[in-house]
Amino acid sequence: MIQFALKADSMDADRYLAPPTKAKDAKPSAAGAEDFKKTVIPVDALDAVNASGTVALNNLKLKGMALTDILVTLNAPKGQAKTEELTAKLYGGRMSQSTKLTPGTGSKGAPRYDMKLGLDAVNSAPLLKDFLGKSYMSGLGTFNFNATSTGYTVGDILQALAGATALSFKDGAVEGFNLDENLQKAKALYKGDMAAATAASSGPARTPFKDLKGSGKIAGGVLTTDTLNVAGTGYALGGDGSLNLVNQTIDYVLNVSTDKYPELKGTKVPLKVSGSWFDPHVKVDLGSVVKGRAQQEVQKQVQKQEEKLKSKFGDFLQKQLGPKPAPAPAPAETPAPAETPAPADKPADAPPSGQ
Repeated sequence: MIQFALKADSMDADRYLAPPTKAKDAKPSAAGAEDFKKTVIPVDALDAVNASGTVALNNLKLKGMALTDILVTLNAPKGQAKTEELTAKLYGGRMSQSTKLTPGTGSKGAPRYDMKLGLDAVNSAPLLKDFLGKSYMSGLGTFNFNATSTGYTVGDILQALAGATALSFKDGAVEGFNLDENLQKAKALYKGDMAAATAASSGPARTPFKDLKGSGKIAGGVLTTDTLNVAGTGYALGGDGSLNLVNQTIDYVLNVSTDKYPELKGTKVPLKVSGSWFDPHVKVDLGSVVKGRAQQEVQKQVQKQEEKLKSKFGDFLQKQLGPKPAPAPAPAETPAPAETPAPADKPADAPPSGQ
């Protein structure tokens, strides 16, 4: 077994990678994604490796990203499971990554891959700019990914991917979409102001947030989120959906609530996100806003009528089934006055004596 311990100041790994075939900021094509998924993993060559050691670098450029204080640890005995671990600092935070390759244990004898990735307190905007060519999101981010897979090609690995992931971002913004502007359009539509509801966008295409959190499970190459909640100034949104890691598409429905506009208080504004990861289509379902508001008004009227009916029915039952009032007592009879007895006859005067 070859053993090594290498140290170097700087390395530009991009110099040894295949040159890009198109401008970095161009949108990825479906054909390019399919070609990438056909990439074959050199299983036999990896299985033949028989080495163990470390590589320490002060600076590394990889896929456009700038990393510092890098340490790579490799343990790859021939014909056995191989492990690789990497730790580094990047964009104000830290990164830890590990991969374990076990030959011949997956489906149809394909190798098995155990993968972990952790990012802690990373400044996401410059990271995405360097790695993808565009900052889709800003904010201080934490990300964890833990998954297993099997296969001989990149496409096979993506299709068989299973595991879990979680993320959180603080004090950032989602770029390319202005949520507040769309809420204003929803408010205008509710008030019947069609001109304002259909006006062209004029504000910056970004939505600031205070806190963003999400987590989910991966099965068959599809990430389905258990939770996705975003809180910002005057609004909050939550919902669920899925990310297809094989086709690189997104499909989410999020419900926005706001206390900024009284007209929308108590109304859930549906926000649909769909399409490609790299060019998602974000749309507020304004029709559902009007429909939902109308249903609320109808429900209020129904509740009022139900309350009136309950009150009337209660009065009726009280009259029919309640205790009857006791009858008023009959007036007492006045006794007849007692008869005054007739005076007794006076006796006749006695005749004078001597007569």
